[in-house]
Amino acid sequence: MRPRYVAYALLGFFFVTEPLLRQGKVASSRQVGPADRGSTRIIGASVSLALLALLVAPFLNRLKIGRLRSERLAWSGIMAMIIGLALRIWASRVLGAIYTRTLRTSAQQYLITKGPY
Repeated sequence: MRPRYVAYALLGFFFVTEPLLRQGKVASSRQVGPADRGSTRIIGASVSLALLALLVAPFLNRLKIGRLRSERLAWSGIMAMIIGLALRIWASRVLGAIYTRTLRTSAQQYLITKGPY
């Protein structure tokens, strides 16, 4: 199997599981709090840029611009994706209802000292 197809499958997995990780109405809200200071916009812009790169990459590959010549390097990128997804899922499961889409603080939050924290 080609690394490209595995990468696309992992991205699909991310987009399917990401909404499922949020527990409750507050966790799914896009409303930012005062502690955000623009970080949600920066993250959104970064994700948008990454998705744009994903759309442009096949065309650049056809022109042989920026093409990876090492399949080992491509598979190491796949491993980085898998580790990143696993860490994100682990962190969101440990946070539970405290895990939110944007940076917000509330009186109900408490210090997490287990899991990846």
